[in-house]
Amino acid sequence: MTLEFGVVTTTAPALDATDHRVDVAAPVHQHTRRAWLPFLVGTAAMLSIGGYKLISAPLHWDEGATLSAASRSIPEIFRLAQNLDALITPYYVLMHFWIAVFGDSDLALRLPSLLATSIGVGLVGELGRRLIGPATGIVAGLLCAMLPVLSFHGLQARPYGFVFLFTMLATIALYRAIDRPSWLRWTGYAACLLVTGLLQLTSLSVVAAHLVIVALAWYRSRDRRLFRALVSAAVAAVFLLPLLAVGMKQRDTQLNWVQSPTWETWRAVPEDLTLHAPAAYLLVGLALAAAAVMARRIYLALALIVAAPILILLIVSMLGSPVWVARYAMFVLGPLSILAAAPLTAKASVPVAVRSLVALGLLAGTTSAYHQEIRVSRGATDTKTMAEVIVTNGNPGDGVVFGDYTNRPTLFHYLKRVGAQPEQIPRDVLVAQSEVEIGNFNVRSCPDAAACLRGVPRLWFATTNSVDGPAPLERDNPQLAALKAGYDVAQEWDMGPGRLTLLVAKPAAQGGG
Repeated sequence: MTLEFGVVTTTAPALDATDHRVDVAAPVHQHTRRAWLPFLVGTAAMLSIGGYKLISAPLHWDEGATLSAASRSIPEIFRLAQNLDALITPYYVLMHFWIAVFGDSDLALRLPSLLATSIGVGLVGELGRRLIGPATGIVAGLLCAMLPVLSFHGLQARPYGFVFLFTMLATIALYRAIDRPSWLRWTGYAACLLVTGLLQLTSLSVVAAHLVIVALAWYRSRDRRLFRALVSAAVAAVFLLPLLAVGMKQRDTQLNWVQSPTWETWRAVPEDLTLHAPAAYLLVGLALAAAAVMARRIYLALALIVAAPILILLIVSMLGSPVWVARYAMFVLGPLSILAAAPLTAKASVPVAVRSLVALGLLAGTTSAYHQEIRVSRGATDTKTMAEVIVTNGNPGDGVVFGDYTNRPTLFHYLKRVGAQPEQIPRDVLVAQSEVEIGNFNVRSCPDAAACLRGVPRLWFATTNSVDGPAPLERDNPQLAALKAGYDVAQEWDMGPGRLTLLVAKPAAQGGG
């Protein structure tokens, strides 16, 4: 009898002595070509699904923040970190070096996330293979790859795909260290935790589940080498303390929009995690059914990895500072997919292939429309179409004013991408100091808007519409008052949540210039 990957195995199927349920399959650990199949299938599936129309939707405003930050020098990135986004500065540094080599096209910006998420899904298959068997690993990877949330958040030019990857890698490293508790393997686990925390501190909520898994493994084996897990977690925490300290100071700036959880927040967790209610209920239903066919210890371990981060973030949000944002816990969908795959691959009268194909078909059928939708728009202002309108209808000497600063980096990005000549790019006329100069994502605006607008015959006003609030030009803002006083609306274009307005100087204002 040996301790492998946190479970006691014998020559018989891995079952507790008191557990009379049928195990899904005996764990397979042979390093054969077949052992690579779940990883390869999961990775290929995510590459195929995620790569489909990867750049058809314009950059989201959050991706604009990545573009803005990563385009700066390293000192400028760290200056930004003193004011905003300190917790994901490592990702900005990574993207800085990436775009220095591969450029800042939409494909170049999103490709790292596609690769990271795809490898992460491959690791879902590998974890399923290690804990249960090859068939479970393959089906788990396919289920995970088909979830719309991975194509929405995982493939943006943001760190979520990398968090998904390294959280899965840390979990596999944990099981490898439990299997053979050498210092080398525990160091590898600590390194995975460190990278995971550098990318997103809230992802370290998974460590609570990891430590319970280690405790259960120690209870069965009494192997004191398992206590090295505490050392690994502590070492990672020590290195992350400075980042945490800076992040705590920025909490009111960064997460002031996050509300304390309500009963509705708890109820909506499955849907918010997957971005698709039918997909959520299908996976949760299969995961609950897995309790009837899996060995208790494996089921408990995977259920902990799913539930602990969600509970920790929600409870902290209720008792302390609100930090619950569903995409911050997206990594739990990996172990959830393994649980969902277990009943589909357990021994039963209906063949595994039939059950799996039916489940995958249901998931594909219910999510296909949403997959198409997010490849058209990601709910952000379509600054690419705005740029095309400006190039088609603009004049040399035009200016631009932003009603929403989040549109600034992506609009200037697309003006260059659609082939605008230097004279076709309107001047950002209300800027006193740029975002780079002040270490922020927004600029410092001109204190006297009317003076800065003087002599500009035409303006492009780019903003985001408010669903419930007043129209952009009707909002209470001194700069907008100067626009209304000096300009008439010539034409407007509505673009989803965005609006582009062409303003022409009133004769009196033009004459005064």
